[in-house]
Amino acid sequence: MAQFVSAGERRRRLVASCIVCAVVALVAGVLIGRASVPTVAERVAGVRVQGNNLATRLSALTIEYEQALTGSGDTVSKGVDEPLTGIERELGAAMDDAPWVTTARRAEVLAATKNVRSVAAAQAPGATFETAVAEAATLVREVLGAP
Repeated sequence: MAQFVSAGERRRRLVASCIVCAVVALVAGVLIGRASVPTVAERVAGVRVQGNNLATRLSALTIEYEQALTGSGDTVSKGVDEPLTGIERELGAAMDDAPWVTTARRAEVLAATKNVRSVAAAQAPGATFETAVAEAATLVREVLGAP
């Protein structure tokens, strides 16, 4: 047997169910949003890892430079300049993600990578290039906080 429910009662039930659904959706949205956003510690750790990787890539340029000088690999332009351009681009992005990097420190890091490029362009001896790369890599690790 059907029970009579007035139009006003149906409307109140509809409004109440809409409010309950909205509250559940809001709570679920907040929980999902918080779970998907990285924490500050995770972002800092990511920048540190990226800084360490960039410093390692800088150090690897010494191999390419030696091969370019001996003629057994790519030219200095292909083996050093092109990878260095990518490193500098990624380094800029990493420093943008690191609020602790001051403008002065950023300029210092970019000057060190520019020095690596100028030493390579001058085709200086391998030891001179290694020194410039080591200084730049150490500075990258120091500035981006990589251990």
